[in-house]
Amino acid sequence: MESGQVNMDVDLFDQAIEYFEKYDPDYKFNRKIAQLEEAEQWIDRCVQDFIHLSYFKKLDEMKIYLDQENNKHSFAYFHYKIVHLSAEAFRTVEN
Repeated sequence: MESGQVNMDVDLFDQAIEYFEKYDPDYKFNRKIAQLEEAEQWIDRCVQDFIHLSYFKKLDEMKIYLDQENNKHSFAYFHYKIVHLSAEAFRTVEN
């Protein structure tokens, strides 16, 4: 497959998944496309926030936004916490 000489069909794909599920009991393949797309979006957002760690001014602006009562549980709160915790982790490593 890696050399392009064999194409993966559904049966071969199922065999590969079965192998990994036997090899690692914690591995469970998710065939629900909508959930996979949602997971990819979360990963992309986390990576983007991680990349933007140097934009601490934005964190202050976001904190002001999140301090408003009606924004306390917004999706932006998750972003703020991810960036904040990541920044704290880097500060801890530097010290």
